[in-house]
Amino acid sequence: MSPILARGHGRIGGAEVGSRRARRLALWTLAFLLGAAADAPLGAQDWPAWRGPASNGSVQSARDGQPGRYAAGDPSQGRLALRVAWKREVGSGYSGLVAAQGRLVTMASQAGTDYVVCLDADSGQVQWRYPLGPAFPGVDGAQDGPTSTPLIDEGRVYALAPRGLLAALDLETGEEIWSQLLVRAHNAVRPKWGFTTSPIAQGQRLIVLTGGRENNAITAFDKRGGGVLWTSGNDVIDYQSPVALKLSGRRQIVYASNSAVYGLDPVDGSQLWSFVHQGAQFYRRIINPLQVGPDTILIKHQRQASMLLRVTGPDDRESPSSAGTGWTAEKVWETPHLKLNYNIPVVHEGYVFGHNGRFLNCIDVEDGSRVWRSRPPGDGFLILVDDHLAVLTKAGSLHLAAATSEGYREEASLQVFDLLSWTPPIYAQGRFFARDSFSQVAAVEVVPASEPPAMASDAPSQSRFAEFIEGLEKAAPERRSELIEDFLDRHPTSPVLEGKERAHFIYYGPAQDLALQGDMVDAVEQLSMRRVPGTDFFYVSFEFDPAARLTYQFIKDFDETLVDPRNPLKGPSLFGGEVSIVEMPDYRPPESSDDGAADTPWGRLESWDYSSPFWRTSRKVSVLLPPGYEDGNQRYPVVFFHYGQALLQQVALQERLEALWAGTLPPFIAVFAQAISPREYARSERDEYVRMMAEGLVPEIDSRYRTRPWRALAGMLEGAYGALYTAFQRPDLFNAAAALSPRAIGDGDQQLLQLADSVQPRPRLYLSWGTYDFRYSSRQEDVAAFSRRLASRLRQGSSHGLKEVERPEGSGLPIWLPRLEEALFFLLAEDREQ
Repeated sequence: MSPILARGHGRIGGAEVGSRRARRLALWTLAFLLGAAADAPLGAQDWPAWRGPASNGSVQSARDGQPGRYAAGDPSQGRLALRVAWKREVGSGYSGLVAAQGRLVTMASQAGTDYVVCLDADSGQVQWRYPLGPAFPGVDGAQDGPTSTPLIDEGRVYALAPRGLLAALDLETGEEIWSQLLVRAHNAVRPKWGFTTSPIAQGQRLIVLTGGRENNAITAFDKRGGGVLWTSGNDVIDYQSPVALKLSGRRQIVYASNSAVYGLDPVDGSQLWSFVHQGAQFYRRIINPLQVGPDTILIKHQRQASMLLRVTGPDDRESPSSAGTGWTAEKVWETPHLKLNYNIPVVHEGYVFGHNGRFLNCIDVEDGSRVWRSRPPGDGFLILVDDHLAVLTKAGSLHLAAATSEGYREEASLQVFDLLSWTPPIYAQGRFFARDSFSQVAAVEVVPASEPPAMASDAPSQSRFAEFIEGLEKAAPERRSELIEDFLDRHPTSPVLEGKERAHFIYYGPAQDLALQGDMVDAVEQLSMRRVPGTDFFYVSFEFDPAARLTYQFIKDFDETLVDPRNPLKGPSLFGGEVSIVEMPDYRPPESSDDGAADTPWGRLESWDYSSPFWRTSRKVSVLLPPGYEDGNQRYPVVFFHYGQALLQQVALQERLEALWAGTLPPFIAVFAQAISPREYARSERDEYVRMMAEGLVPEIDSRYRTRPWRALAGMLEGAYGALYTAFQRPDLFNAAAALSPRAIGDGDQQLLQLADSVQPRPRLYLSWGTYDFRYSSRQEDVAAFSRRLASRLRQGSSHGLKEVERPEGSGLPIWLPRLEEALFFLLAEDREQ
């Protein structure tokens, strides 16, 4: 294969960049690229290590200074396209790809074992597999498998397994040359998600972040035999990786720990400089330094910010005595425009390109200001090839765009994978190589496009709304505002319903960008709304079930979440804020429960902090006692509500329960416990949560209040899963469970199905979901599909009582509240029968 294009775009900066800045950027670029090229470990057509040949996520594809060309001709003469050359199943995991000498290497988990896998780069055929040990289990919904990226150096592969096995292998045969266990031999500390750091090579040194407070945060091994050459540092390492850079004219190893960034002499590991980065939350644990200029590095260290550091050496940089003396590191600027994303940015001609959340941003190196941002191509991972960005989105699509300060200009795209992709692509030997997190590796070629792209239409054909849009686009510019105002006068509310199935979502007002999120799209998707040219009129259209009811929000100018200003139907969100509601013409609300008027607060709410020996922190617990509790000695059943504090705060559930008690809902004690972690209901901490409930909170409630041994659990999404999981694990304590839109994470669906088969006695169950319920397609999460499987499984065999309900609805508090009332009447009916 031939290399990718190496053509320029005429200008170094944007249209407003002056000649002085252009000259400065040209000199900066020349000096930086020459330095990076001089330090590249292998040829420009290889990608031998994490972050590429220069540790900066970029590669120059041209050889000998000649522009890259394709076999089919010079791509600068026409449009580009992408096509899959081959695709192979290798196993799950998040390990990156590396390529050299015609071989492609990664690590993956398959059939219960983790492997180093070597493929032929041209054909994709597996050349060898080296077993690393039992598969490292995925945590919190992640797939099983390794995360560290191997290194190819001088005919060898160096790989670090999740549990700490460091192995040197022959690239051609996969035979082991040497190996050792870092935890056992070097007191390395294994992080929760396993060893993720990727090794680098410097001369005969193999450098690995081992992590530890015994002068072993970072270790240099002899590449030939695995002996320790030096160790350095006393700090916690989680998911960072070292890089070899030339800063202020001196070659050094730069790495970040959870507290600081360090520069070391690669020969003996002596510290040249350090800088306390004040990183916060999880982002301090994944810092990977990016060289931006001859003496500057960028680090994404906080949830809301990134930082540029300048590293300055002593005057006599060539003197060996300068090591550790005269070096300083200081902050140049901090920017909020690179944040909330695991991807490491790239730098090109004085601009940094990287994700700010799910949006691609271009940042000026000079001051950290934002030059542009773009919704396309979506959240993902990018690299730089020549003067082009290559982005593999988490949804599995690969995009090529010009790396320019003039805005996002996409030149080619291709849907490569159907499932979640959480690993950056690489470019080597004239091809892109990429993998998803579940199994597949693909080789993708850049070729001349053969067909013109089709024009997308966002308004359904043969509809009155489509006729309005067509007329609006054809109208003279000066008449468009009049036509829009006339349309809005005739349709005063939004969305505009047409027939029984069509809904047109519209927004009219000043905005640079507008998107729609809600039940009608994937959980992580923000659907761009189409703008009528020359106007502030945005729209997008759907067809729904005639009886559908869904929730949605608008996203204005990337950051502002708002309800539809033309829609009077609104409701609360579980985690704060409001959502808009669309009700199709045949929607009918559930039959009203027999509730009375609660003019006075009949119940009594009391709150206290609960500290459990089975949980790491205290949580707020609120208990609503039913009317008449203080007047007698009656004992009551108990219902535990997951996301309890959010329900109290967002929907005033106290008042709603009091109104239902005034009707025919049997009285009970309602317990609203604060949710501490998203992992406790449906992820890695669910077993700890079951124990906390069974051995902690339930006895605490029984000791404080007049309860009787009938208990139910109720929740939504992950809280619904937690209700079922807890009830199935402890049927001796919990008699019933209400699961509204249960969301299973990772392998949680199989675990819950297995429990449903074996639990005895089976609790009384209320299970409901919506046809348009929560779905995260690339992660294979689909609440409706899972609920149908679960309901089918629960119908088999004897049942203590099951009610299953599917409605043409989405998810969210306005959808769940009527279901919750229905669930309470169903669950408590059993208690009344006893």
